[in-house]
Amino acid sequence: MGSDQIETQPLLFLHGFWGQASDWTSVLDRNFIKKYEALSYTENSLLSPENFLSDWGSNFINWKKQNFLNQKMIAVGYSQGGRLLLQAFNAAPEEFEKIILISSHPGLENFEAKESRLLHDRKWAQKFRTQSWEQLQSEWDSQSVFKNKSDSQINPKRIENQFDRETLALCLENWSLAHQPNSRDLINQYIHKFRIILGENDSKYIQLYQSFLKDLSILKIEKGAAHRVPFDQPTKLVETLNSII
Repeated sequence: MGSDQIETQPLLFLHGFWGQASDWTSVLDRNFIKKYEALSYTENSLLSPENFLSDWGSNFINWKKQNFLNQKMIAVGYSQGGRLLLQAFNAAPEEFEKIILISSHPGLENFEAKESRLLHDRKWAQKFRTQSWEQLQSEWDSQSVFKNKSDSQINPKRIENQFDRETLALCLENWSLAHQPNSRDLINQYIHKFRIILGENDSKYIQLYQSFLKDLSILKIEKGAAHRVPFDQPTKLVETLNSII
């Protein structure tokens, strides 16, 4: 991020868990009409998973002010990236013009659900530290949340030497959904700043958002996609993003 970017409104994209900034370039580069920055946040000392979720929001705002001064930003986050952006938005809503969440959970509502999720994420963290890479990817992709009824399903292949296992494990532990505050009221309070994008086959998340959103017009459903919208329907996602940014 250089000084030449300070005069343009920041447009940031945050990838999901086990993702890379290059996930966005493969989706957006040929068809996206705006200048954007795909952020490799797990590699940044302020924003890496060595920082707990409770600190991440204020850390991000500090990073943003260092790089973009006082300009309001538009931010797009997929899955984990969207959950992190919710922490930043909660820390300083005034720093955002718009926030777009793609397949991102707004937060669990009760202690029992959080306790169960923490156990789940800790088990996966251990697998990321110890299992063979091939077995790990096979088991991860077999989870029901990633199943798509459409023929468009693409499971992204991850190359082992491009990732640090401990970093991935820390994402699961320190950024677990179990640690995330419930953001339903926050989203409704600032609903004019939010857009939500979900795959039509991601029925769990669709029902979740429909159950609390005060204005369903901010909810965009991508046909032929499940949870992995950027991979299931990249072209349709770009069309949607171009229409709302």
